[in-house]
Amino acid sequence: MGHLSGKLDILYAEDDGEDFSLFLDAVQENGFSFNIQRVNDGQELVDFFSEETSKLPKLIISDLNMPKKNGLEAVREIRRKSLLSNIPIIIFSDSKCPEEVQLSYDLGVNSFIQKPLSYKEHLQCIKNIHNFWFQTARLP
Repeated sequence: MGHLSGKLDILYAEDDGEDFSLFLDAVQENGFSFNIQRVNDGQELVDFFSEETSKLPKLIISDLNMPKKNGLEAVREIRRKSLLSNIPIIIFSDSKCPEEVQLSYDLGVNSFIQKPLSYKEHLQCIKNIHNFWFQTARLP
């Protein structure tokens, strides 16, 4: 897992290497220079904040269905920690289940985004995330 030097813009929890590569390709093709760190499942996401670190991400993006601990279980634990309560969390998932969307918001996520089907839509989605969270919104 390991921490990167400097600021951490995005902490991304994603168990699928292809989905993570697609995200990185879209970030690069859009010309964004995020400092991104990946964890492979919900347990690693929770453990990231259990370690001694002064490097908090500006944004957490998490897949929903992951091994060991799913995204919602991880969000539940993260939101219990006062130091982490203000970090925006996006669930980025293939799920279309209304109950999962509702539960995500009930647990404190800031956005639930269904993963786009085409690469062109993926590029636009990443641009929208960038424009809102890193240009329009003011992050702590």
